[in-house]
Amino acid sequence: MSRQDEGAVSRRTVIGAVGASAAASVLTTGSREAHAFSVLRSPEVTPTERTVPTFCELCFWNCGVLADVSKNRVLALRGHPDAPSSMGRLCGRGNAGAGFLRDQDRLKFPMVRVGERGEGKFKRVGWKTAYQTIARGFKKIKDEHGAKALALFYHGSGGPLMRKMLVAYGSPNYAAPSYAQCRGPRDVGYKLTIGRGPGSPEPLDFEKTQCIVLFGSHLGENAHNSQVQDFVRARARGAKLIVLDPRMSTVASRADVWLPVKTGSDTAIILAWMHLLITRDTYHHAFVENQCTGFEQLAEHVKPFTPAWAAEQAQVPVEDIVKAYDLMVKAMPAVVVHPGRHVTWYGEADTQRARAQAILSALLGAIWAPGGLYHPASAPSLKDFPSPDFPDLPESVDKAAKRFPFAVELTTNGIREATRTGVPYPIKGWFVHGSNLIQSLPNQKETFEAIRSLDMLVVTDIQPTEITDWADVVLPEDNYLERYDDLKTGGNLRPY
Repeated sequence: MSRQDEGAVSRRTVIGAVGASAAASVLTTGSREAHAFSVLRSPEVTPTERTVPTFCELCFWNCGVLADVSKNRVLALRGHPDAPSSMGRLCGRGNAGAGFLRDQDRLKFPMVRVGERGEGKFKRVGWKTAYQTIARGFKKIKDEHGAKALALFYHGSGGPLMRKMLVAYGSPNYAAPSYAQCRGPRDVGYKLTIGRGPGSPEPLDFEKTQCIVLFGSHLGENAHNSQVQDFVRARARGAKLIVLDPRMSTVASRADVWLPVKTGSDTAIILAWMHLLITRDTYHHAFVENQCTGFEQLAEHVKPFTPAWAAEQAQVPVEDIVKAYDLMVKAMPAVVVHPGRHVTWYGEADTQRARAQAILSALLGAIWAPGGLYHPASAPSLKDFPSPDFPDLPESVDKAAKRFPFAVELTTNGIREATRTGVPYPIKGWFVHGSNLIQSLPNQKETFEAIRSLDMLVVTDIQPTEITDWADVVLPEDNYLERYDDLKTGGNLRPY
């Protein structure tokens, strides 16, 4: 970011002044060793009897964990040194995960609603009564509206098991907010452009990268544990950093180039970089000629998108756009163009931005290249296990409504819309597993409208949230430290 005239006040200087105070020393680039999320453990009074390997489920990163246990009581948690998701460290939430086991607000027994929906009035019942109530309600929905009238909202490791249950029931309508409300446009944009989505975690080679480009990614403020550790190490050895973010985030305060772009103008900057790469003939010729199609059309398309045009669109100095371009060209192909997470911002424009990010990576030769976007290795194969014969499924609400044709998963807002309106067909029952839809779905008014039209709402969770107040039946869930889950395997840079 270029220095402002002394005494001048603008959107950019105000943002910088407000955001600078949030900068954290965890991202200091002069460190010889990365210390992200390093937490000291106090010695426990009770001696450890055994150590149990597991993984954390307080976020989707699923960090590998070692749990110190005595008399079936978890004493402390620490990062598993051999797990690529944690590399021996946990974030603050992960270290505190054992606190959920003894939280006084936990849901501990099944409950059935006795008041009006939304009042949060319930009576305690046994498991048999709860299951019978659910079975009667779901059977009535199936008899009157068909199996497809029951929908599942899920999150976490229990999701695959819940999906199998719903498919066995005969419904195709299951969705997680993490798709439509977080990564869906990104996944679609990359799949349309390079044939596959980025996946989770994103396959970014921070070990060998020479330049990192972030679009509103707040590394150091989020809990993407191993990615933050990799990022800090990359910066410590000299990798350059470019950040596009209207706010001076923690990571923006440490950038070589911070572009405090006007909200929604990210794609304009990418188009200008494409313009420079092509007009200055600095793109990666070998990759483009051997791996890409449509280059001539792209070159013609980006001709008018000069750095001066982008600077006006984004309200940033043109020299900073060019400086960032120079850093990428010097580092190519070892450039990480981060696809981002929680990138559902502006609708269709989000998908187009993701496509632009993927094309930028291609022009830099940074796809399946050391220091760029790597090709994930295959996860270790597991033996097949017996499964039931599932029924043939009808079309989901999104397919029947002919919306979101490129989406690879069903959308939560599509289920909600069908519940509210009965179009393309009615949804009369929700099973909600570990997802507080009142907070995770935008436009609460429509969520409440949908809930009021349901014949039955079942919620299972660890703690009460807003959605449990609206349930007909509430089931308590086990904490991730109390149950057996599927094996956690992955490809990543090194299979595990």
